[in-house]
Amino acid sequence: LLVFRTRTAHERWWEARTLWGDLVSVCRNLGSKLALMVRVPDSELDEPERVLIAFPFALRDHLRNEANIQQLPGFEDVTDSTAHVPNYLTGLLYTAMKKWKARGWIDGSELRVIDADLRRLMEICGGCESIRLTRVASSYRVFSRQCVLLFLLTLPWGLATDFGWWTIPLTTILAYFMLGLEIVAEHVEEPF
Repeated sequence: LLVFRTRTAHERWWEARTLWGDLVSVCRNLGSKLALMVRVPDSELDEPERVLIAFPFALRDHLRNEANIQQLPGFEDVTDSTAHVPNYLTGLLYTAMKKWKARGWIDGSELRVIDADLRRLMEICGGCESIRLTRVASSYRVFSRQCVLLFLLTLPWGLATDFGWWTIPLTTILAYFMLGLEIVAEHVEEPF
């Protein structure tokens, strides 16, 4: 039970870590594409640059239920209020793309290439939200704790006849590791 619980918690953590790595790559790729691929005046790149810098912070805060647009770097003076800050920031990027397309600074093929990364930002956000909102069943968590407790309470009775007074340190060491695994699993299953 402990191995399954620890493995499940680690899988959640690893999926979150993989998504976060994808986020870093997408932000870098998008930043490179905007800086080098499009023929846009440098003054027009300030807003997308500010959004790309703020997006990882916004996603982190959103996943911790602490998202506030005014706390993001470069957005301290924004008066807008939004419940989903990552979506708001992606909307700013789409607004910029729409404006650039209307002015003829980017064409349809460039927009499609950039749109793939913009979509990926929200797919990563959705994947992270899925991990955060899909909790490990509390009944399973309670059951595994009860099994560990029952095992640790009955273990000394099984060891006492063979190990005598050594039963106390053996049970203590085993309890340390089993309870430690339970605590680690509890912390790792909430990666954000």
